[in-house]
Amino acid sequence: MSNSLYQTYAKRTPARGYRYHLLCPGSSNSKMRKQSKQLGLDPVGLSLAPFNISGAGNVCPFASPGCSAVCLHYAGRGQMSNVQLARMAKTTFWFADRAGFLELLSRDLERAESRARKKGLWPVARLNVFSDIPWERFLDLGRYPRLQLYDYTKIPARLGKTPSNYYLNFSLSEQNEPDARLALASGFNIAVPFRDRPEQFWGYPVIDGDSHDYRFLDRGGPLVVGLKPKGLAKDDTSGFVREECAIYARVSTTDQSTESQLLDLRRYADSRGWHVYREYTDEGISGTKDSRPALNELMSHARKRKFDMVLVWRFDRFARSTKHLILALEEFRHLGIAFVSFSENIDTSSPLGSAIFTIISAVAQLERDIIAERVRAGLRRARANGKRLGRPKAKLEPERVRQLRAQGLSIRQVAEVVGISKSTVSRLL
Repeated sequence: MSNSLYQTYAKRTPARGYRYHLLCPGSSNSKMRKQSKQLGLDPVGLSLAPFNISGAGNVCPFASPGCSAVCLHYAGRGQMSNVQLARMAKTTFWFADRAGFLELLSRDLERAESRARKKGLWPVARLNVFSDIPWERFLDLGRYPRLQLYDYTKIPARLGKTPSNYYLNFSLSEQNEPDARLALASGFNIAVPFRDRPEQFWGYPVIDGDSHDYRFLDRGGPLVVGLKPKGLAKDDTSGFVREECAIYARVSTTDQSTESQLLDLRRYADSRGWHVYREYTDEGISGTKDSRPALNELMSHARKRKFDMVLVWRFDRFARSTKHLILALEEFRHLGIAFVSFSENIDTSSPLGSAIFTIISAVAQLERDIIAERVRAGLRRARANGKRLGRPKAKLEPERVRQLRAQGLSIRQVAEVVGISKSTVSRLL
């Protein structure tokens, strides 16, 4: 079988219409294609079936459950069955005949380097488009000095162990935070998928990682490369896609502390894989007040979309009145910000939470309608009893108005003295 696989890929030559045995031109990958011409690059990539999808072995030994579930292998052209089968066949070849695979891959890299040079472009190669294989252990990458290689990896031991022409960017998952923090502290950049890209993460600046794929061009590190969730990752709930969470806590008296609330909320945020953007605390302030220093600041930051959700210990810590709660929840909904109550176990981003929000809104609307009906009923009863409604008519004194005007007072001064409007003064004159 291994020999037949070798023959299959060895026959893929330019004479048969193939540029490479195993590699694919960067033009076939939307991320690699982006900005490649403007940057003067000629990219190629190696696409294997990720994780253990091929059934032949695992090419992503450090993949987390969240990463595996939302792998970009399933996005774009990866949704086509023929593309998936082609990637699986290459992966099977890798495990069945490693020597043959490496021989053909070496030829491809030489060809990629030569083709780019003839076109006056910079040859670049990403050998782990959907995998995480330590190629520096299997190939003498120093043989290709003009070729710039780059990859994302979750294997911490690879950092700092690759040749100078092989750039690695560490990838954060829901399970490797200590490794990612160590990578940053050691001067390496990390890639993080964010629901909404923040300006900073763990105190490091966040750059736009979707403008192009060529991380070896990033300068001024260590940096956090912010990526938008794509494909299945848009619906991720594992914590793989990072979400910014604002925590709000409040106590009514100064002899109380918000710390017990904060402890619960921090643990909950950590269990959900949320990154805490900031903690907002109001101490010694009644919940009946709609305006509170920390709450006002939270709402201001929400309008600037600095976080994806607001986490509170209980509804009444955030708002005591139904009206205030509904107005805030409605504003969060329009801003695309979820609201989570720890004690009530309500999350407005979930179907159940959304339904509860609808019920609360309906109850609040019912309350407003009942109040309005009571007011109208009171007005009807007052009219029936002969009571005159509205503001009482002002007592007009035409003679006094004329006298004051004759004394040289202006119309505005006359109006102030008599207690009527300027238009009424003008009408009486």
